[in-house]
Amino acid sequence: MIGTLAQLVTLASYGNAFLRGHNVGAFYPTNSTFQFCNTVEFLVLNPAKSGFAEEMLADSPIKWLEFLKNKNCVRLKIAHVPTPNPETPDHQLAGFIGGGGRWILESVYKIDSDFWEARWQGNNPNAPDKKIWRVSYGAIARNTKRTPDQTNDLKIIKRQLGQTLDQICQFARKHKLDNFAGCFQGGIDCLAGGQTLEKAYHKDLVPSGWYSIEAEQILAAVSTAWVFGGMGSWNDLGFDGDDNNIYANLSAQLYRQFNEGVVAAVNSKP
Repeated sequence: MIGTLAQLVTLASYGNAFLRGHNVGAFYPTNSTFQFCNTVEFLVLNPAKSGFAEEMLADSPIKWLEFLKNKNCVRLKIAHVPTPNPETPDHQLAGFIGGGGRWILESVYKIDSDFWEARWQGNNPNAPDKKIWRVSYGAIARNTKRTPDQTNDLKIIKRQLGQTLDQICQFARKHKLDNFAGCFQGGIDCLAGGQTLEKAYHKDLVPSGWYSIEAEQILAAVSTAWVFGGMGSWNDLGFDGDDNNIYANLSAQLYRQFNEGVVAAVNSKP
């Protein structure tokens, strides 16, 4: 799972636990999804003569969550918005900042919602501690109609994701792409296992015990089997004849199911 998405998942999941009165500890800045960030801030965008003027609302996730709680925020949700009519399929650009469709964080209130989108800027590329990113979450829409809550059957999502992972794993093995086959098999194992996030890169992706086993299995599978990046990734392959169509179709299908699975899992518990 790419770092931009992992951080969004962490903000929503720990944020909901916080809003419910649970002690999430000092998840910022110690959570692994913040390890390469020197700044994580939240901005209000005010109309100006030329574009928007940025106003600091909170200079850390903790202060932002406190603001939301004082404003009687009901819950946090995430959503993925695919690129409309893209020249290049979203899954091929998922490894690049700003590519792969848009990820939106929604803070839900009793009547309306605010919507937030992240901007990642490499403002300190030579940082000795590798904290090279400044991340700004801007309120791109405020006091806007809430999105409808959706009830998703995580068992069905899990089964369909497992079927696609099995198909693409077999394809990778057929072409002796052992490293990628191992990633896909790891995702399959996560869907079947009980250890969930323990083998994932971001072991602290969500609060321990907060989600159902199906939700954690889906998140662990996506984290483990994510192969969509730039040069040298799954996207950087090509095949002859019909195999290239199979590769393209399976890749697009897996990417869509990854995104749908993450949204359904994260939003499954307010």
